Amino acid sequence: MAYYNLDPCHFITAADLTWNAGLNYTKAELELFTDVNMYLWIEDNIRGGICHVGKRYSCCNNRFVPETYDAKREETYIIAVDANNLYGYTMTQSLPILAISNF
Repeated sequence: MAYYNLDPCHFITAADLTWNAGLNYTKAELELFTDVNMYLWIEDNIRGGICHVGKRYSCCNNRFVPETYDAKREETYIIAVDANNLYGYTMTQSLPILAISNF
């Protein structure tokens, strides 16, 4: 707290605290957007958040579930798909610095 003159209680996440500590340390001054196209480009390229498709009830008909299997009907399956470490992958990619400097 004393080194960066920041109170962690005033920040929702550690990332927010770290961002402010970095700005204090480097004495960087961020420019405001003066071009509406630059702002719209940033807005269009925001990534992240939760993506979820939910269904209350699914019923499968396959031989691996003998209690409900009906050989007269078409076989169906239920699949669950998950993507892990998306944040970690994103952190290994380069930032679009050249695209921003084109404005």
